[in-house]
Amino acid sequence: MKWLRRVEVVSIPFHGYFQSVKYTYQRKTERGFETEIVGPMMPKSEIVRPRAGELLSLGDQRVFGAAWAGEDSVSRVQASTDGGETWNDATMMGPQAPYSWTLWEYRWRVESTGEHEILARATSSSGRVQPEDHEPLNGGYLIHHSRPLQVRVERGALAEADRTAGYAHANAIMYDMNAFAEENMRRPLDVEMEFMGGGGI
Repeated sequence: MKWLRRVEVVSIPFHGYFQSVKYTYQRKTERGFETEIVGPMMPKSEIVRPRAGELLSLGDQRVFGAAWAGEDSVSRVQASTDGGETWNDATMMGPQAPYSWTLWEYRWRVESTGEHEILARATSSSGRVQPEDHEPLNGGYLIHHSRPLQVRVERGALAEADRTAGYAHANAIMYDMNAFAEENMRRPLDVEMEFMGGGGI
């Protein structure tokens, strides 16, 4: 709700339009397709740095991001730098608690030039794993699959992360998060994106 006018406490679930019609998705069962109401948040991770299309150099690179798992805490984050062929554990930073963002980073030793596809996936404390692909039946909801990020590596290139290496660790994290937020602010609204195909937020 955007404008709260009153609050009523009820003893049974409220089946208003938004609670039972609007925010729903389809689930295939043995009995056919059934409608389910959007519920708790699923585990999800986002890569904040490097940015899509960024030019990186050989050597040590820092893949950094945030993850969350709704009512669970995040128990694990993994990163892939080869399009999901192999996965490596990332290091989680700060508190790991329910309903909280968890910051993570993966130190990537880049040894080959060319195009690389980076992915991240989170696992919740209850064992739910972020999927690699969007479930079409979810439509524009429950968008939490791993989305690939393309970067290019060239010998001798000066990565953008190198230009901020002088920041203290905490300041570097804030710099990255603010840059990520500003970039997302310039993106079109969900209704202008491939929303039903999993291109929403």
